[in-house]
Amino acid sequence: MNVEFKCLIIFLSVLIIGCNQNLADINQEVLGDVFEELVGEDIFMTMEPPPFRPFHPDSMDWQIPDTSMDRDGLHLNSTEKFSEESERLKMLKEYESFDRNKYKEELAEYKRSLSTFKMDSSVVVLIKHSISSYGQAYPFFTNNLEFLLTAEGFSWNINPDTTWLGIFRKMVEDRGEPVSFNVESLRTGLKVQYESGYFNKESEDVAAIVSFSKVTPNSERTRAVFYYSIMCGHLCGSGELVFVKKNNGKWEVVERTTLWIS
Repeated sequence: MNVEFKCLIIFLSVLIIGCNQNLADINQEVLGDVFEELVGEDIFMTMEPPPFRPFHPDSMDWQIPDTSMDRDGLHLNSTEKFSEESERLKMLKEYESFDRNKYKEELAEYKRSLSTFKMDSSVVVLIKHSISSYGQAYPFFTNNLEFLLTAEGFSWNINPDTTWLGIFRKMVEDRGEPVSFNVESLRTGLKVQYESGYFNKESEDVAAIVSFSKVTPNSERTRAVFYYSIMCGHLCGSGELVFVKKNNGKWEVVERTTLWIS
């Protein structure tokens, strides 16, 4: 092996390690800043739920039967088919008449009220040792994905501000390997421990188990998107896309879009 080839191998190795290190750094940096806001709100708040925002019915896994057969092959009578179509039209009317300006005002007020919640440092939260790509962290979000990656689908279902679309596409397309995550980077009053085995709230002294996808930033590293989920017991949990922005050197949550809730 000649000297030039050895140098090339060393250079490429350093480059790959550097890229992986940068990826790990953005994960630690972003999640370190917003962890307590996300998890603390979900665990400790006893307030009313956030303001309601309707979804466009065609953004859901919605399919009005073209024949008398439903998705499971069972016959639908005319009343059942009419009921399903009527429900879709009702949802569409609600979506089109929705007052988005009022929603923004109510959401801003709701977010301001969240600053009053108090932490309980005795509460244990479990987290995985590593964080994965979005597709590995949430493999079920495949319905209408092609439509969601368009400007129209994104604005209807994910975020009205389509300037985030490029980062969202980049996150969805990531197929990289999981990366390790150090809980020491989390600036929180919660007692965070690594997950070990199946979570059972009734048998373990924990409040919840949380997981994240890898953080996907824009090229300037001023904006980023990631997936976050929390399980707080039987039929208790949710999964969200989290949109964050860097402000005065600190990452802040600007939008949370719920993908599922139990």
